Amino acid sequence: MSGDDIGRLKGKECDKLIKDNNLHPSWLHSTLGARREMLNKVRDEKAGFVQQVRSHSEGVLAAAIEEGICEGFIKKTRKRKVGAGGEGGEKKEFLRRLLECSVHITPSGSGVFLGLEGGGEAVFLTCAHCMEGDVDDVDPEGGAVPPPLLGRTVDVVTWKGVTFVAECVAVDEVKDIAVLRAEGGGWEGLEHVVVGTPREKEGVVCIGNPYDWDLEGEKGAPRQNGFLPFHASFGTVERRGVKMEGLGGMIHGCWTYWGHSGAPIVGVEGAGEGGGLRCVGIHNSWNDDNGDRHGVDGAVIIKFLKKKGYGWTVEGGVVEENKEERGRVIDLT
Repeated sequence: MSGDDIGRLKGKECDKLIKDNNLHPSWLHSTLGARREMLNKVRDEKAGFVQQVRSHSEGVLAAAIEEGICEGFIKKTRKRKVGAGGEGGEKKEFLRRLLECSVHITPSGSGVFLGLEGGGEAVFLTCAHCMEGDVDDVDPEGGAVPPPLLGRTVDVVTWKGVTFVAECVAVDEVKDIAVLRAEGGGWEGLEHVVVGTPREKEGVVCIGNPYDWDLEGEKGAPRQNGFLPFHASFGTVERRGVKMEGLGGMIHGCWTYWGHSGAPIVGVEGAGEGGGLRCVGIHNSWNDDNGDRHGVDGAVIIKFLKKKGYGWTVEGGVVEENKEERGRVIDLT
C-alpha cells in the first residue's frame, strides 16, 4: 500500500490496519491524521528493511561462508576451495540451503520454512512472542485486553527479498512456539527443514535477523550496529532440559541479538528424514545474568507440531538418542 493510499484511508480502514499490524491500541484513539502518519512510518520502516534485504541478498551467502571461516567452522587454509566444488562446494551448498529455509519477520523477528500443506499453503515456524508486536504493551488495569495471538498476521521476507503476509494458525505462548501459514505462490526454490531432536555438543548453525539499532548501549541517541539481515552464526548444543522461567530449555552457542527470536538452529548433519535440513530448535531468549543463549528444544517443538496436526514436518517423531541413527555429517571443521 502506497503512502497516497494510506492518506485516503477512512477511520475504520486505519483502525483495521493498526490491528492487522499488531500496533499499540492507543493508536486507535488518535486523530485520523495522526493514525495515517503513524501507519506511513510503519510502512516506511518495513519497506526500508525489505530494501536492505534485497540490496544485501547477493552477498549474504558469501557473508555466511566468511563467518564460518572466522568461527573456525571452515578452515582458513581451505578458504579458496569454498564454492569451488568438492568439500568446499558441499559446505557452500549446506549454507545456501539453510538460507533458503530461513525467513525474517519485518522489521524484527525470524522464522523457518517447514513445507507446503496439501492445499499449497506455505507453513513456517517461529516463536509465539514474535507475534506480539506493540499490541501487548498495554496496561491491564486500564481494561485493555490484547487480542489472542491466534489469527494475527505478520509481514515476512525471504533472503532474496520475496515478501508475503503470514497468519498465526497454531500457538503455545508458554512454550513460545507458533506456526504461521501463508497462501498464494512463489514458494518455488524454497528449501524446508524437518524438526529433529538435538544432541548435546552437536554442531549447529543459526540464521537470524539481528536488529541493527543498538539496544544495549547507554541512554541517549541510538546508534546503528552495522548488522546485516540473514546473519549466520555457528556453535554447539551446549545443554538441554534447562528449567528457568522465561527461558528456553536448550542452551546453544550461536551468537544472537534482538530480532533472532524464531531463528532456526540447524544441525550440521545434512538432510534428515524427508530431505529437509534438521532443525533442532529455535532461538528465543538469553540469560541476562551470564549471557547464555537459549532456544526452544526440538523435542518440545515436535510434540507441539504433532498435537496441532503438523506431524508431517517432524523427523520421525521423538526417539531415544542412544538408538538414533546419525546422518552423514558435513564436516565444517
